[in-house]
Amino acid sequence: MNRVFAGDKIYLGFFKPQQSGRWIGNIKRYKLEPDGTLRDAKGDAATTPEGLIKDNALSWWTVLGNDGPAVEKGGAAEALSLQIESTTPRRVYTWTGSNPLLTDSSNAFVPGNTAIANTLLGVADEAARNQLFELVRNGIFGDVIHSEPAIVHYADKTVIYVGANDGMLHAIDDDTGEELWSFIPPEHLGRLTRLSDADHDYFVDGSPAVYGGDDQKILVIGSRRGGEGYVALEITDYAAPRFLYSLGVDLLGPTPSNYERLGQSWSRSDRVTVSAGAEVVTGPEGVEIAITPVDVFLFGAGYDTNQDQPAPAAEDAVGRGIFAVNRATGHVLPGLTVTPATHPSLGLTHSVVDVAGFDHDGDGITSRIYFGDLGGNLFGLKDDEMHSFTVGTRQITRSIADGSWSAKKIFRTPLVNGRRLKILYAPDAVAEKYPPGIHGEYVFFGTGDRERPGETQTINRFYAVKNDWTMTSPLSEADLVDVTDNLVQLGTAEEKVQVKALLQERKGWFIRLENPGEKFVSSPRVYGGVVYFTTYTPSADTGIDPEDPCAASTVRGVARLYAVNYRDGGAVHDFSATPETDRSGNAVALGKLDRSLAIGTAIPSAPVIAILAGGARLFIGVEGGIVSLPTVATQEMIRYYWNQIF
Repeated sequence: MNRVFAGDKIYLGFFKPQQSGRWIGNIKRYKLEPDGTLRDAKGDAATTPEGLIKDNALSWWTVLGNDGPAVEKGGAAEALSLQIESTTPRRVYTWTGSNPLLTDSSNAFVPGNTAIANTLLGVADEAARNQLFELVRNGIFGDVIHSEPAIVHYADKTVIYVGANDGMLHAIDDDTGEELWSFIPPEHLGRLTRLSDADHDYFVDGSPAVYGGDDQKILVIGSRRGGEGYVALEITDYAAPRFLYSLGVDLLGPTPSNYERLGQSWSRSDRVTVSAGAEVVTGPEGVEIAITPVDVFLFGAGYDTNQDQPAPAAEDAVGRGIFAVNRATGHVLPGLTVTPATHPSLGLTHSVVDVAGFDHDGDGITSRIYFGDLGGNLFGLKDDEMHSFTVGTRQITRSIADGSWSAKKIFRTPLVNGRRLKILYAPDAVAEKYPPGIHGEYVFFGTGDRERPGETQTINRFYAVKNDWTMTSPLSEADLVDVTDNLVQLGTAEEKVQVKALLQERKGWFIRLENPGEKFVSSPRVYGGVVYFTTYTPSADTGIDPEDPCAASTVRGVARLYAVNYRDGGAVHDFSATPETDRSGNAVALGKLDRSLAIGTAIPSAPVIAILAGGARLFIGVEGGIVSLPTVATQEMIRYYWNQIF
């Protein structure tokens, strides 16, 4: 289940697997109280104490009776079904290449639009053509597996944008739940016939990202398991969406010297402002630095399906790196393209599916970028260097971001069962100062192959790495402290002193995930000195097909939330009712078992931190519902890096 909140509302995305053919999907809305309680349209509590949607709950927009947790009932799916049954024509658009205004007749997805040729659709005759249009236009709301909704507020309306595996991006009216319009990316037109086969197919499986203010709003979405491309739409006027540009598989080319083919488009684009150059002027008053900012979208180069093989090739062939495009034009930013061709000595051998940029000093310019790859490597990019200037008799040192990015391989995971631990999710980071006064970051990330949910032979890790940008070769686990046993809280007095000294001396720490098959399944979030992350552990008797990326969605297993101190991995919440003692036999308030809490079944969502009137709370989507917990701050922190998390 995917979820997103906006103000006092929370939206949940659902899917229901079928034995064959199309799967059912839905979007449902509930009210979010300041204390984290979810209420339904009747004003009653919508969830059980365990976070499961109650059978008699009534979601917003639902008119045919209580829908409870049933995916096929209520919500936007019901509204779409009633809309199709009515006389109001459904607005379904694509882009045929001539007019960017999607509402233009040339972009209408209707049988009479001759700009949509049969060859483009992959149909042989008019009968097949009409059947396909009927299937798409009058079909059920598609399953929402990986797409997390984006909520956009306008002066007169709130609109929910979400991708689904019915081939469409949906724009949903928050007042009624009805579909305002839907859009079929051109790359999917030739694949729509798959909606009628016996297999489950992916289409618009990525998460939309929306950026901008009142002057311009841009939505970017990829297809994730559905393909390799991205599309950008201008949605400044929700009633008049416009096609801006697409990013295709050959974007990073075309010459062999700099070519890197894109993999599957898994990234939810990270909108950052970077420097396109800097002008430095020295004068009697000091040093003035004028940076030329440019807004860009940041992407991982994509997932290589080589990784789906039981024994993947030693290196991937596509998606090895990251890239950025100008937000307004879609043009690739040459100085921020990192591939084997542009950086041959960096060791980019595997695909990259997620990336995050950070503003390390709060000046509005992103000057740090971190990403991991499926070969177990963590990379960092840096665009600011220290420069010294003589002004009169004074020596002034300033950090300057001028668009000249340097790149390093920062860390490499160990070989486990002959393969390096995969890094699928973007890290989080906080600013730290290291002796003797070096500014750097604490970088947090985890490992795990979510695409093999039932695999149980790999012991995955969660890492916290100190990066002061001085290393000359990648760090390894030998440079970190293994805090799995939580000796900071459970050791003898001597062991506690020893481990604290090691944490000062070494380059970070890590925790081994000890439950069989437990794997990291989302990007971590750091708040108030605490790192939050979620994991999934397959049940021993589930019979999950380890090669099926959706299998864990149809069986049980254990979803866990971890909350640990960002500097030592110690417990911060009293999560466990089981008493613990340290190695000297003394009872402890917090121990190893308090690091995590079982919060439900199936693969959980990433933790979302909501700042409500009643304080900060965590929300995590689990099978059949949503879990809400208070946060705990271990210390006051200045948060220089704040990712958009909803």
